Amino acid sequence: MDISVSNERLKLPDFLIVGAAKSGTTSIYNYLKEHPEIFLPDKKEPWFFSFMDDPQNFESPDPLNGIVSDISEYKKLFEPASDQQIIGEASPSYLYTYKTTIENIKEVYGAKSKELKIVIMLRNPADRAFSQYMHFKENLQEPLSFWQAIDPETISKRLNNNWNIFYDYIGFGMYYRQVEAYLNAFEQVKIISFDDFKNHTEQVVKNLVQFLGANENILTSNVNKKYNVSRVIRTDTLSPIYRFLLFGDNKIKKSLANMLPERTRDKLEKIIRKILSKRKKLSKKEKEKLMSVFREDYTKLDELLSKL
Repeated sequence: MDISVSNERLKLPDFLIVGAAKSGTTSIYNYLKEHPEIFLPDKKEPWFFSFMDDPQNFESPDPLNGIVSDISEYKKLFEPASDQQIIGEASPSYLYTYKTTIENIKEVYGAKSKELKIVIMLRNPADRAFSQYMHFKENLQEPLSFWQAIDPETISKRLNNNWNIFYDYIGFGMYYRQVEAYLNAFEQVKIISFDDFKNHTEQVVKNLVQFLGANENILTSNVNKKYNVSRVIRTDTLSPIYRFLLFGDNKIKKSLANMLPERTRDKLEKIIRKILSKRKKLSKKEKEKLMSVFREDYTKLDELLSKL
Protein backbone atom coordinates (compact mmCIF):
# COMPACT_ATOMS: atom_id res chain seq x y z
CA MET A 1 0.00 0.00 0.00
CA ASP A 2 1.54 3.29 -1.10
CA ILE A 3 0.51 5.84 1.49
CA SER A 4 3.43 8.25 1.20
CA VAL A 5 1.98 10.03 -1.85
CA SER A 6 -1.19 11.04 0.03
CA ASN A 7 0.52 11.52 3.37
CA GLU A 8 0.38 15.31 3.16
CA ARG A 9 -3.40 15.24 2.84
CA LEU A 10 -3.99 12.98 5.81
CA LYS A 11 -4.95 14.44 9.16
CA LEU A 12 -2.97 12.09 11.38
CA PRO A 13 -2.23 12.05 15.13
CA ASP A 14 0.53 14.24 16.53
CA PHE A 15 0.87 11.83 19.43
CA LEU A 16 0.04 8.24 20.29
CA ILE A 17 -0.67 6.74 23.71
CA VAL A 18 0.66 3.25 23.07
CA GLY A 19 0.06 1.48 26.42
CA ALA A 20 0.67 -0.46 28.51
CA ALA A 21 -2.82 -1.88 28.78
CA LYS A 22 -4.47 -1.48 32.22
CA SER A 23 -1.92 1.15 33.21
CA GLY A 24 -4.12 4.24 33.28
CA THR A 25 -4.41 4.87 29.54
CA THR A 26 -8.21 5.23 29.69
CA SER A 27 -8.00 7.85 32.45
CA ILE A 28 -5.29 9.77 30.59
CA TYR A 29 -7.36 9.60 27.41
CA ASN A 30 -10.41 11.04 29.15
CA TYR A 31 -8.45 13.81 30.88
CA LEU A 32 -6.78 14.91 27.65
CA LYS A 33 -10.02 14.67 25.70
CA GLU A 34 -11.46 17.52 27.77
CA HIS A 35 -8.59 19.86 26.93
CA PRO A 36 -9.75 22.40 24.29
CA GLU A 37 -6.37 22.42 22.54
CA ILE A 38 -6.24 18.63 22.18
CA PHE A 39 -8.38 16.39 19.99
CA LEU A 40 -8.92 12.72 20.69
CA PRO A 41 -11.55 10.75 18.73
CA ASP A 42 -14.59 9.34 20.49
CA LYS A 43 -13.31 5.88 19.59
CA LYS A 44 -10.55 5.37 22.15
CA GLU A 45 -8.97 2.20 20.83
CA PRO A 46 -8.96 1.80 17.03
CA TRP A 47 -5.84 -0.44 17.20
CA PHE A 48 -5.00 0.71 13.66
CA PHE A 49 -1.22 0.45 13.70
CA SER A 50 -1.40 -3.02 15.26
CA PHE A 51 -3.62 -4.36 12.48
CA MET A 52 -3.17 -2.06 9.47
CA ASP A 53 -4.38 -3.86 6.32
CA ASP A 54 -4.80 -6.94 8.48
CA PRO A 55 -8.41 -7.16 9.72
CA GLN A 56 -8.85 -9.70 12.48
CA ASN A 57 -11.60 -12.13 13.33
CA PHE A 58 -10.67 -13.30 16.82
CA GLU A 59 -12.50 -16.31 18.24
CA SER A 60 -11.99 -15.53 21.93
CA PRO A 61 -14.78 -14.66 24.39
CA ASP A 62 -13.71 -11.05 23.80
CA PRO A 63 -13.49 -10.86 20.00
CA LEU A 64 -11.93 -7.37 20.12
CA ASN A 65 -14.63 -5.84 17.96
CA GLY A 66 -14.18 -2.49 16.31
CA ILE A 67 -10.66 -2.83 14.92
CA VAL A 68 -9.91 -0.15 12.34
CA SER A 69 -7.56 -1.63 9.76
CA ASP A 70 -8.20 0.64 6.77
CA ILE A 71 -6.31 3.94 6.42
CA SER A 72 -9.29 5.83 5.04
CA GLU A 73 -11.48 4.72 7.96
CA TYR A 74 -8.70 5.64 10.38
CA LYS A 75 -8.42 9.09 8.81
CA LYS A 76 -12.14 9.72 9.37
CA LEU A 77 -11.66 9.48 13.13
CA PHE A 78 -9.75 12.76 13.10
CA GLU A 79 -11.85 14.75 10.63
CA PRO A 80 -13.69 16.69 13.40
CA ALA A 81 -10.40 18.10 14.72
CA SER A 82 -9.69 21.74 14.01
CA ASP A 83 -6.45 22.79 12.34
CA GLN A 84 -5.35 24.36 15.62
CA GLN A 85 -5.81 21.27 17.77
CA ILE A 86 -3.15 18.75 18.68
CA ILE A 87 -4.41 15.36 17.54
CA GLY A 88 -3.91 12.18 19.52
CA GLU A 89 -4.98 8.58 19.69
CA ALA A 90 -4.81 5.85 22.36
CA SER A 91 -4.49 2.12 21.65
CA PRO A 92 -2.83 0.03 24.36
CA SER A 93 -2.15 -2.77 21.88
CA TYR A 94 0.64 -0.69 20.32
CA LEU A 95 3.20 -1.42 23.03
CA TYR A 96 2.69 -5.18 22.81
CA THR A 97 2.69 -5.24 18.99
CA TYR A 98 5.66 -2.89 18.91
CA LYS A 99 7.39 -4.44 15.89
CA THR A 100 4.33 -4.30 13.64
CA THR A 101 3.16 -0.97 15.06
CA ILE A 102 6.47 0.83 14.55
CA GLU A 103 6.80 -0.59 11.06
CA ASN A 104 3.30 0.59 10.15
CA ILE A 105 3.86 4.03 11.67
CA LYS A 106 7.02 4.47 9.59
CA GLU A 107 5.13 3.44 6.46
CA VAL A 108 2.24 5.83 7.07
CA TYR A 109 4.19 8.83 8.37
CA GLY A 110 7.41 8.49 6.41
CA ALA A 111 9.91 11.19 7.40
CA LYS A 112 7.23 12.84 9.54
CA SER A 113 7.49 10.01 12.05
CA LYS A 114 10.33 11.99 13.63
CA GLU A 115 7.76 14.57 14.74
CA LEU A 116 5.41 12.00 16.31
CA LYS A 117 5.23 12.00 20.10
CA ILE A 118 4.89 8.69 21.93
CA VAL A 119 3.37 8.29 25.40
CA ILE A 120 4.08 5.09 27.34
CA MET A 121 2.47 4.28 30.69
CA LEU A 122 4.08 1.49 32.73
CA ARG A 123 2.57 -0.37 35.64
CA ASN A 124 4.00 -3.12 37.83
CA PRO A 125 3.61 -6.07 35.42
CA ALA A 126 2.12 -8.38 38.05
CA ASP A 127 -0.58 -5.85 38.94
CA ARG A 128 -1.12 -5.15 35.26
CA ALA A 129 -1.61 -8.84 34.44
CA PHE A 130 -4.09 -9.31 37.26
CA SER A 131 -6.01 -6.18 36.30
CA GLN A 132 -6.27 -7.38 32.69
CA TYR A 133 -7.49 -10.75 33.92
CA MET A 134 -10.05 -9.09 36.19
CA HIS A 135 -11.28 -6.97 33.28
CA PHE A 136 -12.12 -10.09 31.30
CA LYS A 137 -13.50 -11.85 34.37
CA GLU A 138 -15.82 -8.97 35.18
CA ASN A 139 -17.17 -9.02 31.63
CA LEU A 140 -17.65 -12.81 31.74
CA GLN A 141 -14.97 -13.29 29.09
CA GLU A 142 -12.52 -15.38 31.14
CA PRO A 143 -13.59 -18.89 32.19
CA LEU A 144 -10.37 -19.91 33.98
CA SER A 145 -8.83 -19.09 37.34
CA PHE A 146 -6.04 -16.52 37.32
CA TRP A 147 -3.21 -19.01 37.75
CA GLN A 148 -4.66 -21.25 35.04
CA ALA A 149 -5.06 -18.29 32.69
CA ILE A 150 -1.44 -17.11 33.04
CA ASP A 151 0.05 -20.56 32.52
CA PRO A 152 2.40 -20.35 29.49
CA GLU A 153 0.79 -23.38 27.86
CA THR A 154 -2.66 -21.83 28.24
CA ILE A 155 -1.52 -18.53 26.76
CA SER A 156 0.24 -20.24 23.85
CA LYS A 157 -2.73 -22.46 23.11
CA ARG A 158 -5.14 -19.54 23.19
CA LEU A 159 -3.06 -17.42 20.84
CA ASN A 160 -2.68 -20.37 18.47
CA ASN A 161 -6.46 -20.79 18.62
CA ASN A 162 -6.94 -17.19 17.51
CA TRP A 163 -7.83 -15.60 20.85
CA ASN A 164 -7.22 -11.87 20.95
CA ILE A 165 -3.78 -10.71 22.00
CA PHE A 166 -4.91 -9.20 25.32
CA TYR A 167 -5.23 -12.73 26.71
CA ASP A 168 -1.43 -12.85 26.73
CA TYR A 169 -1.39 -11.65 30.32
CA ILE A 170 2.36 -12.24 30.66
CA GLY A 171 3.56 -10.98 27.28
CA PHE A 172 1.85 -7.62 27.75
CA GLY A 173 4.04 -7.03 30.82
CA MET A 174 7.38 -7.84 29.21
CA TYR A 175 8.19 -4.18 28.77
CA TYR A 176 11.94 -4.10 28.15
CA ARG A 177 12.07 -4.87 24.42
CA GLN A 178 8.86 -2.93 23.83
CA VAL A 179 10.10 0.28 25.45
CA GLU A 180 13.59 -0.07 23.99
CA ALA A 181 12.15 -0.32 20.49
CA TYR A 182 10.13 2.89 20.87
CA LEU A 183 13.09 4.76 22.34
CA ASN A 184 15.21 3.70 19.39
CA ALA A 185 12.55 4.44 16.78
CA PHE A 186 11.27 7.84 17.95
CA GLU A 187 12.88 11.03 19.16
CA GLN A 188 10.09 12.18 21.47
CA VAL A 189 9.00 9.52 23.96
CA LYS A 190 7.46 10.24 27.35
CA ILE A 191 7.29 7.43 29.90
CA ILE A 192 4.86 7.71 32.80
CA SER A 193 4.91 5.52 35.88
CA PHE A 194 1.49 4.26 36.90
CA ASP A 195 2.34 4.81 40.57
CA ASP A 196 3.43 8.38 39.87
CA PHE A 197 0.25 8.94 37.88
CA LYS A 198 -1.88 7.47 40.67
CA ASN A 199 -0.23 9.47 43.46
CA HIS A 200 0.34 12.78 41.65
CA THR A 201 -2.36 12.73 38.98
CA GLU A 202 -2.80 16.46 38.37
CA GLN A 203 0.91 17.17 38.09
CA VAL A 204 1.50 14.20 35.81
CA VAL A 205 -1.34 15.31 33.54
CA LYS A 206 0.02 18.87 33.46
CA ASN A 207 3.49 17.62 32.56
CA LEU A 208 2.02 15.47 29.81
CA VAL A 209 -0.04 18.34 28.39
CA GLN A 210 3.11 20.46 28.33
CA PHE A 211 5.00 17.65 26.56
CA LEU A 212 2.28 17.54 23.91
CA GLY A 213 2.62 21.28 23.32
CA ALA A 214 -0.66 22.46 24.82
CA ASN A 215 -1.33 24.86 27.68
CA GLU A 216 -0.79 22.88 30.88
CA ASN A 217 -2.69 25.47 32.93
CA ILE A 218 -5.96 24.56 31.21
CA LEU A 219 -7.35 21.44 32.86
CA THR A 220 -11.11 21.16 32.46
CA SER A 221 -11.48 17.51 33.49
CA ASN A 222 -11.88 15.98 36.92
CA VAL A 223 -8.52 14.28 37.46
CA ASN A 224 -9.83 12.57 40.58
CA LYS A 225 -12.22 10.48 38.51
CA LYS A 226 -10.87 7.03 37.64
CA TYR A 227 -11.81 5.13 34.52
CA ASN A 228 -11.86 1.45 33.51
CA VAL A 229 -11.18 0.09 37.01
CA SER A 230 -11.32 -3.70 37.01
CA ARG A 231 -13.65 -5.46 39.44
CA VAL A 232 -14.89 -8.98 40.17
CA ILE A 233 -18.37 -10.34 40.98
CA ARG A 234 -18.76 -10.37 44.75
CA THR A 235 -19.95 -13.99 45.05
CA ASP A 236 -20.68 -16.89 42.71
CA THR A 237 -24.35 -16.75 43.70
CA LEU A 238 -24.58 -13.25 42.22
CA SER A 239 -23.15 -14.35 38.90
CA PRO A 240 -26.50 -15.30 37.26
CA ILE A 241 -28.02 -11.95 38.32
CA TYR A 242 -24.95 -10.09 37.04
CA ARG A 243 -25.11 -11.93 33.73
CA PHE A 244 -28.85 -11.36 33.38
CA LEU A 245 -28.80 -7.61 34.13
CA LEU A 246 -25.66 -6.64 32.22
CA PHE A 247 -25.20 -9.21 29.47
CA GLY A 248 -28.48 -10.99 28.99
CA ASP A 249 -30.72 -10.47 25.97
CA ASN A 250 -33.91 -9.86 27.95
CA LYS A 251 -37.03 -7.72 27.98
CA ILE A 252 -35.86 -5.57 30.89
CA LYS A 253 -32.77 -4.42 29.02
CA LYS A 254 -34.73 -3.84 25.83
CA SER A 255 -37.34 -1.78 27.70
CA LEU A 256 -34.68 0.35 29.38
CA ALA A 257 -32.96 0.87 26.04
CA ASN A 258 -36.20 2.29 24.65
CA MET A 259 -37.05 4.36 27.71
CA LEU A 260 -33.72 5.81 28.86
CA PRO A 261 -31.07 7.87 27.07
CA GLU A 262 -27.66 6.25 26.59
CA ARG A 263 -25.94 8.36 29.24
CA THR A 264 -28.54 7.37 31.85
CA ARG A 265 -28.20 3.70 30.89
CA ASP A 266 -24.43 3.94 31.26
CA LYS A 267 -24.80 5.41 34.75
CA LEU A 268 -27.28 2.71 35.71
CA GLU A 269 -24.90 0.01 34.48
CA LYS A 270 -22.08 1.47 36.58
CA ILE A 271 -24.31 1.44 39.65
CA ILE A 272 -25.23 -2.21 39.06
CA ARG A 273 -21.59 -3.15 38.55
CA LYS A 274 -20.61 -1.37 41.76
CA ILE A 275 -23.32 -3.14 43.78
CA LEU A 276 -22.66 -6.63 42.42
CA SER A 277 -18.87 -6.47 42.08
CA LYS A 278 -15.84 -5.40 44.08
CA ARG A 279 -12.19 -4.45 43.72
CA LYS A 280 -9.70 -7.23 44.23
CA LYS A 281 -5.91 -7.30 44.37
CA LEU A 282 -3.21 -9.94 44.41
CA SER A 283 -1.98 -10.84 47.86
CA LYS A 284 1.61 -9.93 48.69
CA LYS A 285 2.64 -13.57 48.39
CA GLU A 286 0.88 -13.98 45.03
CA LYS A 287 2.44 -10.80 43.72
CA GLU A 288 5.93 -11.90 44.71
CA LYS A 289 5.35 -15.27 43.04
CA LEU A 290 4.21 -13.65 39.82
CA MET A 291 6.98 -11.04 39.82
CA SER A 292 9.53 -13.88 39.62
CA VAL A 293 8.29 -14.38 36.04
CA PHE A 294 8.99 -10.75 35.17
CA ARG A 295 12.13 -10.26 37.28
CA GLU A 296 14.79 -10.46 34.55
CA ASP A 297 12.83 -8.31 32.11
CA TYR A 298 11.98 -5.80 34.86
CA THR A 299 15.66 -5.48 35.83
CA LYS A 300 16.66 -4.79 32.22
CA LEU A 301 13.91 -2.19 31.95
CA ASP A 302 15.09 -0.47 35.13
CA GLU A 303 18.64 -0.31 33.74
CA LEU A 304 17.34 1.08 30.45
CA LEU A 305 15.24 3.80 32.08
CA SER A 306 18.07 4.79 34.45
CA LYS A 307 20.08 5.89 31.40
CA LEU A 308 17.44 8.36 30.19
